[in-house]
Amino acid sequence: MDSSNVEQRSLRDVVALVKRNRRLLIVFVISAMVTSLALTYVFSQKYQAATIILYRPTDTVETKPNVAIPDKTALGFPVPALPFEAVGETISRIGKSERVLRKVVVELGLDQPEVNDRSGLAWLYTEAKSTTKRWLNNSWQILKYGRVIDENPTTDAIIGLMKYVTIDSRENYTSTIAMVDKYPERAALIVDRVASILVDEVKELSVSAAREQALKLTTRLANKQAEVKTIQDEIESLKAEWDFDVLDNEMSLRLQTLEEMQAKLLQNEIKLNTARATLASLVSQRGEIDTVVPTSSTVQDDPLYGELQALQSQYRVEADSLLTRLGPKHRNVLAVMEKINSVGAKLANLGSVRVASEVTGTNPTYEELRLEEIAAKAEVEGLTAENTSLQDAVRQAKARVITPQVVSRLETLEMRLKTQRDDYVHIAAALEEAKTAELTNAPEVRVLFDATPIHEPLRPIKVYHVALSGILALALGVATVFVLDFGRSLWNAPLSIFSDQAHGTQ
Repeated sequence: MDSSNVEQRSLRDVVALVKRNRRLLIVFVISAMVTSLALTYVFSQKYQAATIILYRPTDTVETKPNVAIPDKTALGFPVPALPFEAVGETISRIGKSERVLRKVVVELGLDQPEVNDRSGLAWLYTEAKSTTKRWLNNSWQILKYGRVIDENPTTDAIIGLMKYVTIDSRENYTSTIAMVDKYPERAALIVDRVASILVDEVKELSVSAAREQALKLTTRLANKQAEVKTIQDEIESLKAEWDFDVLDNEMSLRLQTLEEMQAKLLQNEIKLNTARATLASLVSQRGEIDTVVPTSSTVQDDPLYGELQALQSQYRVEADSLLTRLGPKHRNVLAVMEKINSVGAKLANLGSVRVASEVTGTNPTYEELRLEEIAAKAEVEGLTAENTSLQDAVRQAKARVITPQVVSRLETLEMRLKTQRDDYVHIAAALEEAKTAELTNAPEVRVLFDATPIHEPLRPIKVYHVALSGILALALGVATVFVLDFGRSLWNAPLSIFSDQAHGTQ
């Protein structure tokens, strides 16, 4: 027997095996297809909605012309140096992040339980389905965690959105946002909200760094301005305390004034010393000469009468001297005048007798020296008063001279003020750059169109699921038949072997 006959017989055996089990296969395939069809009615239909967002980078994104064609652009867009895949992956991750989806869930109320507004069997079916899903979920949690974990509706809704929201960013400036939901209108609404929030987030993230930098620089600028104001106030307070405006001019003027006052004081002290020396000389000369000298002599009859006349003349000379120095109302002058009157009264009571007498008077040289001494004393007193005034003026001028400590303090403050002002200018320039970057870094990101509700379900597709389940059931059934036949062959094989051995023995 050749090999072709063996192959034909083997193929014939396979076909025969399938034919013998055709009823089983038909029942298995039909039951699988019916079950698949029934499941398409059990599971909710899913509808898809989609929209497209456009991302156009600004010049601040590191872009450069195409190296092969330097000046070529496509639809007005430059070719970015940053790969499109990186930009698209970033947009996809942002769009499916909790930061975006939480806003969508809260705004659309996706975390609120659905209201069963059906009636009759539909209401009963919906409730049974919800109860079954909840029971299965609790059972799985018990198997997985050993207990039932309280659900967070918002978190569950966010996780559900992460599963059904897709963001496809291709190698261009567009990203497609799609959503699968059991309600077509809600799917379109979710897509629109995700796209809108994603656009805002991308814009915000693009300028957030520049905005944060601007806020920090604004705070630093305000602090620097306060520091400048503090230093300026301290400088103005120091100038007000020492009463000057420009330090160099004021210092030279006050030093010049002090030098002039000191020169005047020195000249006045020289004059005062000269005047004091002159006064001392006059006092010394006046002490060396007699105060009075004889002026005339007379002969009178009565010596006592002559003595009284001489005494009266002496009193008169003394009175004249005192009048010249002290004035008519001085008590010494009045006392001398009383003596003169008393002597005169005694002379009037005496008789005239011949007695010789001598009359004396004030020394003219002494009187001249006395007058010069009075003038010298007046000059000394005047120069002394002027000297005291000049000394006070010198002390005041010295007090107004700005000390080296004040000069050093002022120079330090002015240096700090210059440094702070330079820092203020640099920070202000950096702030302007940050504000400019905040305005220019924002890319053009916008939604091209609103999502349209599509009422044709994306899944389940009944024909597809029924056909697929039929094919799979047929393949599985045939495989099962072969497995069972193979198992049956193994089960019956030892009996035939023993039978062959018995026949050989006989």
